[in-house]
Amino acid sequence: MSGAADIPENYHRLTYQLAADEEGTRIELTQDKNPEEDAAAPRQPKPADDARGPQSARRKLGGIDRGNAVMRKLIESTLISLDGVVEAPERWAAFDAEAAAYSLDQLDHYDAFVMGRVTYQNFLASWGQVNGDPYLDRINAMPKYVASTSLTETTWNATLLGPDPVSAIAELKAQAGKDLIKYGTSRLDDTLIREQLIDEFRFWIMPVVAGAGRRLCQDIDTTSIHLTLNDMTRLGNGSVILSYLPR
Repeated sequence: MSGAADIPENYHRLTYQLAADEEGTRIELTQDKNPEEDAAAPRQPKPADDARGPQSARRKLGGIDRGNAVMRKLIESTLISLDGVVEAPERWAAFDAEAAAYSLDQLDHYDAFVMGRVTYQNFLASWGQVNGDPYLDRINAMPKYVASTSLTETTWNATLLGPDPVSAIAELKAQAGKDLIKYGTSRLDDTLIREQLIDEFRFWIMPVVAGAGRRLCQDIDTTSIHLTLNDMTRLGNGSVILSYLPR
């Protein structure tokens, strides 16, 4: 992965707002835009629910009502530093025995990975040739589904999602089996969030200040995200894993 990048003047800063209501604690991700950019941008009317095309159609797949059918979830799990950095966690996220055991145990709940091209290539380069590590051996053996417009072939038990990753992921979720897992936030999230394909966000907050690097949800439209706290796990190394469900 690349190192720290200069932050442009019109960078959309994410703010995290915690509030309590009848439904419990929730988190809302909002963007503070450059005032000049905001004033120059024309306001677009919000489309009616029945005019949203693919979004209104996402509730049904192959004649199955997704609201009533039991479908496996797509879960996104992201390592985050205290200052919001998600880039290159191998440089700043320290795993002790408890954290490593927790990560390995979590893999029992998943059948396959979903990832974008950059994550696929980085993970393959870092983990693909490793043997003898229980955690990485499990990951290496698991199927992986990759969204890419440039790759024509894959290795590492990976399959390309094809020209329509939204429909492909929806088909995967409709199949029987354990849940699907996606590690980290990426540009692919812009599509996944818009199409409401992510069923749970897990933010693993590490007690460290990374100092520089790509931030959580950077370059991703978060205006539609409204999350409710579902679960919290504290580990002895001071890290906290927060589970949020979209509302």
